Amino acid sequence: MLIFVYDAMEKLFKNKSVPRAIISAYDDMAIGAIRCIFDHALKVPDDIAVMGLDNIKESAYLVPSLSTADSLTKEKCRIISNELINKITGKSVNYNVNFPCKLILRESTRFQISAKSGIFHDLLKFESPIS
Repeated sequence: MLIFVYDAMEKLFKNKSVPRAIISAYDDMAIGAIRCIFDHALKVPDDIAVMGLDNIKESAYLVPSLSTADSLTKEKCRIISNELINKITGKSVNYNVNFPCKLILRESTRFQISAKSGIFHDLLKFESPIS
């Protein structure tokens, strides 16, 4: 997976269409993107912000540490188990379930939480880091 993401990032650099921020489907994909950014002498998050999704343990120890979202697997399993028990016992089942997710902001992004609104404000510029 790391090589796939690294190669995809290489294509973006080659085409000079590098985004200002990357959100990866998984933390390990974000790690591949960070490595490619580093290999092109750019900095995370100064040049390109990177975020993963799934909060693997290693994400906290990267340099820069990786912003991510924890999908709270235990809570998802609890919700699914309860709905399955409801189905088995003939009780009503909620087919539209929202799963919890915890946003973990670290060094790979620069976000500020507005105390008044609770809205996340990206503090980065949105120009492409390469010309």
